[in-house]
Amino acid sequence: MRYATQESTVILGYLSPNTAVTIKIINTKTDELVSIGDGICVESKHISGVYRYLIDNSQIGEIEIAYEMSNGKDTYGGKLVIGGYANTHDELDSYVNKDDWKVSPIEVRDRVWDKIV
Repeated sequence: MRYATQESTVILGYLSPNTAVTIKIINTKTDELVSIGDGICVESKHISGVYRYLIDNSQIGEIEIAYEMSNGKDTYGGKLVIGGYANTHDELDSYVNKDDWKVSPIEVRDRVWDKIV
């Protein structure tokens, strides 16, 4: 999964209910541990065995991470990417060539009909 750097991400894991679960997070490019918060996962009040861990993406910036949740017996892991998308409308807008938008409806019709075989 990929998330923007200005949003928060909730990592979910599925483990035995009513156990103490912790999370380890590594930077997949450097294999270094990433320290985000206390590492303690919280079990859902509504779905037994679903554990949550909240990450404030702005604390770590653009990064690809792998994570492992464990209760000492079972483990659950995954991977996600933070950043990589345009994070603001202005940033996204800078990728667009404005001259491409100056096309008349007739030109659009002609371009569309030219492509039909």
